[in-house]
Amino acid sequence: MEFREIFGEANWIAPADKNICPIIRKSFEAFNITEAKIDIIGFASFVFYINGTRGSDDYFLPLATDYEYRGSPTDEETAHRCYVSHYDITHLIHNGRNTLAVMLGDGWYTGKTGIYKEVPYGEKKLCFKITLKTKENTFYIHSDTDAVCKESYVKECDLNLGEVHDYLDFCVDSLGVEFDDGDWEHTVTAIAPDTLYLYTDCPPDRVVETLTPTVIGEKDGAVIYDAGKNLTGFPTLLVDGYSGDVDITFSEALSEDNDLNIRNMHGQRMLYKMHGERLVLEPLFTWFGFRYFKIRGDARCVSVKRINCDVKVSSDFECDDEVLNWLYRAYILTQLSNMHQGVPSDCPHIERRGYLGDGHLTCTSAMKSLDAKKFYEKWLGDISDSQDRISGHVQYTAPYTKSGGGVGGFSHGFIKIPYQYYLHYGDDTPLRSMYGQFMEYLRYLEDHSVSELVVSDKEGEWCLGEWCVYMEKSGDMLTSSDAMPGGTFIPPAYVNTVYYVKSLELMIKIADIVGRDEDIPKFREMIERKKAVIKAAFYNPNNSTFIGNLQGGSAFALDIGLGDEKTKEAFIKYYEKYPYFDTGIFGTEIVGRLLCEYGRADILRKMIGATEPQGYGRWREKGATTLWEYWHSPRSMSHPMFGSTVSLLYEYVLGIKQSQGAKGYSRVNISPALNTGLKRAKGYITAPEGRIYVSYYIEDGELTLSASAPRAIEATVTVCGKNYPITDGEITVKERIDTASAC
Repeated sequence: MEFREIFGEANWIAPADKNICPIIRKSFEAFNITEAKIDIIGFASFVFYINGTRGSDDYFLPLATDYEYRGSPTDEETAHRCYVSHYDITHLIHNGRNTLAVMLGDGWYTGKTGIYKEVPYGEKKLCFKITLKTKENTFYIHSDTDAVCKESYVKECDLNLGEVHDYLDFCVDSLGVEFDDGDWEHTVTAIAPDTLYLYTDCPPDRVVETLTPTVIGEKDGAVIYDAGKNLTGFPTLLVDGYSGDVDITFSEALSEDNDLNIRNMHGQRMLYKMHGERLVLEPLFTWFGFRYFKIRGDARCVSVKRINCDVKVSSDFECDDEVLNWLYRAYILTQLSNMHQGVPSDCPHIERRGYLGDGHLTCTSAMKSLDAKKFYEKWLGDISDSQDRISGHVQYTAPYTKSGGGVGGFSHGFIKIPYQYYLHYGDDTPLRSMYGQFMEYLRYLEDHSVSELVVSDKEGEWCLGEWCVYMEKSGDMLTSSDAMPGGTFIPPAYVNTVYYVKSLELMIKIADIVGRDEDIPKFREMIERKKAVIKAAFYNPNNSTFIGNLQGGSAFALDIGLGDEKTKEAFIKYYEKYPYFDTGIFGTEIVGRLLCEYGRADILRKMIGATEPQGYGRWREKGATTLWEYWHSPRSMSHPMFGSTVSLLYEYVLGIKQSQGAKGYSRVNISPALNTGLKRAKGYITAPEGRIYVSYYIEDGELTLSASAPRAIEATVTVCGKNYPITDGEITVKERIDTASAC
């Protein structure tokens, strides 16, 4: 939409002093109002009040996007958008004088973000339109230079690192209607961003849980609290009459002497300067990623608010293996902790970037686990915006922030995420709207290939292959290494070219969906060329493996149809011998899925449960409540990218598989892997038509399986080669089985 379509006669306004975090006020008269609504957006971050009452329960507005062109760091021709918040404020309007008060802070738009200071889009600014209706007329209150402003009590504000509040400048009345702002400065007109203005129903950040933390100790006069689990949000404090600093620091872990572990603090800090007030204290513009926190100063923690995008959990999983149960719960908490401002981030503290690599690895698990359609609908807009319209280059993150990645593996999310969105929700709109962009991305991969292998990205950019492998070669296996986390041996050109082939394979399916059959022969021809070069460069005929099976080397090839039965056998035997993960973020997803497809979910269960040298069981043994960034090194203890394995719990442990060629779970087959050694399992996912539920237990060689699905879904249970249609919405099946043979 165009700016005037939403905001009418409003203007963007800003404080004359660009260096402050201001309160902006505008008062107006209103009588006999039957309806009142506000359209509002503030850059970089805003909170608004009507007559002293907070205008919504939403946090960290606006949604993060690639707001407008900013030149550096890309100088590419990308697309831009911003999302306007719209609220009904009828219940907040009084007869007579009313006041809108808005507090502005820093964030992505102003570029003041953590240790990776971004090039700013611009300075803090605000735009709003209030629509007031009576029985007879409609009136509008617009943002203009009649609005006044003053520096607020927020003196420093950094999205990643925290805020400084000085309550010497705090006056609660300044947010209300009776306050005298006659000596405040008038705002100035700001330049309107050249961007697309949109509304969205993407779930905003909200308080999703309120926790009571536990005091676990004191250090040098400071009190240390445990929130009970790793999360995102902040503590709420009560201060009564204290003068001095209240300083809060945060960490995901404790040190050996039960203090906050410095390595896991990530620079996060909240500082309140008090002058004898009685106040409830909270941040305004940022969240923290933490489990433990330390308060120095005379303040009491009232609660901890867990905050993330208000995306509901729409699944469940439980079985008789506590590691698998832990994996499900830890993934859900990790994924939600990394959903803020409409972006699925890599971590909620250090970077907060929407990496396409992490995103495509976890989107299947997320879409099966969460009611995330509207969330992904918003992010797909960011993904589309991120492509250079000239070269076809796809950024590693969406919205774009300066980041590292790889042009094949990471950017594969440009195609995979919209395709998975189609599969899960049955909506082909992104595939149709982005098809031309997909073709330009393929052209970019060709332009950065030599002899059919993807070998580079644009000048000055990284070109990673695999990532987060923490191992070194020793004989025919891998052992723990003291090398820098992220070290890798599997060749980047191999990984990125395999993912190029995977993108081409998806393009065959997408072309069929959108009616571009004429492109399919070209895709097939390209696939065969590239597969031939991959085999020539990376296949060892002496042992029928690719990259010696290390780090899932053969799995990458098998996943695109390379190798033969000997390759498959060598791959399976390797993980029979070494049932733990020697893989990075991409190999973990591929290895786990292929083992299940080959009927060896039993090996995957062992790998998940492994405590040494590494596996999800190791994280659980260490007391983790969320997934880590690295198998061994907990630099970040909240990274969802290894959560790709969770989708296999639904698809193979519970057995809920979408039938070939189906979309939106219109046709489903329920066929659990029964050779895992599990005696019972239950759970569900929620398809567009409703819940698909499975429960089974095995006792004395007999399987009892119950399943249910909405009648609109064509669902079948398959056990031991026998098919049982679910004709009345639910079914119970009993069969004698031999778990050793998976039947």
